[in-house]
Amino acid sequence: LQQFGKVKRCVLPFTNVGMEYSRTEKGGIKLTQVVYVDALKTLPLPESVEKPLDPKGVATLRGGIGAVLFACLTRWDLLFDLVLLQTQVKNSTGQALKDCNAIINRAKRHRQQGLVFEPLPGTTRRLAAVADSSHASKKSSYAFEGSLVLLQSENHASSQRTAQYQETVDSRSVPGICGRVHPLHVKSQKAKRLSQSTSHAETLSQLSVTAVAECAAMRYTEIHLSWSSKGTDIRETS
Repeated sequence: LQQFGKVKRCVLPFTNVGMEYSRTEKGGIKLTQVVYVDALKTLPLPESVEKPLDPKGVATLRGGIGAVLFACLTRWDLLFDLVLLQTQVKNSTGQALKDCNAIINRAKRHRQQGLVFEPLPGTTRRLAAVADSSHASKKSSYAFEGSLVLLQSENHASSQRTAQYQETVDSRSVPGICGRVHPLHVKSQKAKRLSQSTSHAETLSQLSVTAVAECAAMRYTEIHLSWSSKGTDIRETS
């Protein structure tokens, strides 16, 4: 109490551990890290970007990656490039420092971006689990995969007719894949196992994110359940 003072109630906007919470014009909440991103510094480059880094250079690269990794709490658009750069630390060259600087500059250029949670229309909700994966390359036998779990309003999409397959459809007009969402979970990483094909890699990443979505669904179910005092009767509330 003497060191930190009394507990204080925070109201929007406020900053906590480098993350800025603010209210949007539509009544939602936005999470950004503008001040932290502005404080990021580019890494010094060696004379030649083709030569392998010495231990000091590797330590500098690790520090730069760690600094940008904290910014990825709200900047999910930087995750893939950063994960790809992490795989090059062990045998890195000066080019890796240059690539890290490019990520830092991109973070600064779009510093106002972040996570936005706008009010969702309707009263029913659903979870969307989205995943994708690359394929093996000449540099690595492991694919890179990314996944998202999103909360969105329930939307019953209508099936497409065969005659419409050749038509170009605006994604914003297709129910179920457009509209507002709440980002709940993200993962971007190098796959943990080898895949026989791109389809195999995509299937593995989809199974992984589906398990995460199922856990989130159970938590939401528990939140919206009403328990009796005896703990035996359970009824769903609106």
